[in-house]
Amino acid sequence: MKAQHLEPAQPTLSGVGELDRQAVTAVMAQLVDAFAHRDSALLDGIFAEDVDWFTGLGSAVRGRAAVIQHFHQHFLRPDFPRTAVTSGADWLVHRLDEDRVVVLAPLQVVGSVRPTSTDRDTRSVHVLSRLASGAWCITLQLFHSPLRISDSVHTGGAAVQRLSPDALSANRPELLSGPRIDLSDSRSVDESDG
Repeated sequence: MKAQHLEPAQPTLSGVGELDRQAVTAVMAQLVDAFAHRDSALLDGIFAEDVDWFTGLGSAVRGRAAVIQHFHQHFLRPDFPRTAVTSGADWLVHRLDEDRVVVLAPLQVVGSVRPTSTDRDTRSVHVLSRLASGAWCITLQLFHSPLRISDSVHTGGAAVQRLSPDALSANRPELLSGPRIDLSDSRSVDESDG
């Protein structure tokens, strides 16, 4: 299969002040660009030194250097160049406080080789924090790739259990409290609206 080179759609974030919106959007856009161009160097500076990153398979990676190395190894895999990550404008942001936001980002991995399809939709949760320097960076990142029974995944002979879509809210409900903002039309949504 020939490699697909899609330009990623840039995320649009609202619900935060203009300078913060620009900074958070730049971090998220750089993350999407790193995947789109298979360039782990683009990941430098967007992760906190002590970032916690959880893969779609539930593996945990701790620390900026380890996360960048993990991505670098995946970008070099023979099957990885056949994929492209795109994003839509339907990202949600939850403002936790003045220095923390949660970005819920649906992503589509185009050309991913799976038994039943070539494209897959994933969900990702990113906690971004403002550092003392004023820069925003990712401090926690969780990926969830929906898994159908026909898409069994095995690693080292052991089946891998995917994170449930509600894993974050079940384990850390305080992270998802507060107003929710629909990024596709920039209107506030009450918690009771879903």
